[in-house]
Amino acid sequence: MVGVKVKSHGRRKRPLKITVKGNFIRERVASPKDFDKRSFRTEKREKHRIVIACPKGHWHANRKEGEQCGVGTRAQVVLHPKSEIGKNFKRSGGKIRRVKK
Repeated sequence: MVGVKVKSHGRRKRPLKITVKGNFIRERVASPKDFDKRSFRTEKREKHRIVIACPKGHWHANRKEGEQCGVGTRAQVVLHPKSEIGKNFKRSGGKIRRVKK
């Protein structure tokens, strides 16, 4: 299969987009188009919030609660508290960027 491009399933090295909304820095990890619209949920992790969802084609609404996603949920957006500006994020050129560790 020479010349066939295969989409990588590995983690992205950089987020798709980082914006500030309300009290949070919104770091988009994956496009919402890749997920089933019925499966979006928000989890709290200390001061952070993570929007998780089930990939398209793997959501089964007729199963009982907790078993609806056949492959497990994935992160779509990570919401960092705004207090992380200066620690893990910085403003440069009108945009917010993650500080390299």
